[in-house]
Amino acid sequence: MKKVWITLLVTVLVFSAIGMAKTKITYFGDNDPNSAEAILTRLFNSSQDEIEVEFLLQSWSTDDKHTALVTRFGAKDPNPTVYLGDVIWPAEFAAAGWALDLTPYFPKSEQDKFLPGTIKSATYLGKIYAIPSFTDGGLLYYRTDLLEKYGYKPPTTWEELKTIAATIAKKEGIDGFVFQGAQYEGLVCDAVEFIAANGGEVIDGNGNVRVNSPEVIQALEFMRELITSGAAPDKVFTFMEEDARMAFQQGNAVFMRNWPYCHSPSNMAGDQSAVKGKYGMIPMPKGPKGSGGAATLGGWML
Repeated sequence: MKKVWITLLVTVLVFSAIGMAKTKITYFGDNDPNSAEAILTRLFNSSQDEIEVEFLLQSWSTDDKHTALVTRFGAKDPNPTVYLGDVIWPAEFAAAGWALDLTPYFPKSEQDKFLPGTIKSATYLGKIYAIPSFTDGGLLYYRTDLLEKYGYKPPTTWEELKTIAATIAKKEGIDGFVFQGAQYEGLVCDAVEFIAANGGEVIDGNGNVRVNSPEVIQALEFMRELITSGAAPDKVFTFMEEDARMAFQQGNAVFMRNWPYCHSPSNMAGDQSAVKGKYGMIPMPKGPKGSGGAATLGGWML
């Protein structure tokens, strides 16, 4: 009888353990263990007993994130279960069979709560393969203290940006204008902004390639001129987002083209930021043939 009771007790404990086991998933997020995503993941795990999420730290480089995911999925790695992807990835990953069709779980009533462009980016062959997380837009960060010191207003044209950047850089012994100049996706985003701000376009509304138009050529020549004039440093050829952010945040640049995420770390107190309370953000300036500045609309999706 004693053996029977022991057997029953063990059986009950085993099935109880099975019933209490959490479903484990992995999440491919950002590169900061103390980011909002990482903190929310920890809070979610502690809030319930059904699902446990493992937060996978990644490189801050978009290209590196893409390479890591393609390598994992190409090797049929089951991880990550959920991943944060760039706005241009849904079609590629859906076509490769690396993204779940979310259409049954993401009805039109929910889709209507998001910007139409983000839903379009998440759609491939009429089906939804991602849920928009946030939208980005390129901005021009500038040092309010330095512009005020030398009597300048924030630039609204390319020529003003070049002149102010070169002048203050020379007087202060720092960089003038830093941006994403390395050979990767970030440079394309920057170039498209300059092209659009000068009234140009890469492909027109009829599908015609327009990269040889006067507006586009002038925009690309101006980007080169930023460096040859001394407005931007030669080292910008190696800069990605974080390189530009660190230069600006450490007080080593007058202007920076970057995404909205840079506002939070640049506004940190103490020795974490040398420019807290000393900078502003405005739209990118316009070119001579343009009617206004332009911003590449990026973003990330789940």
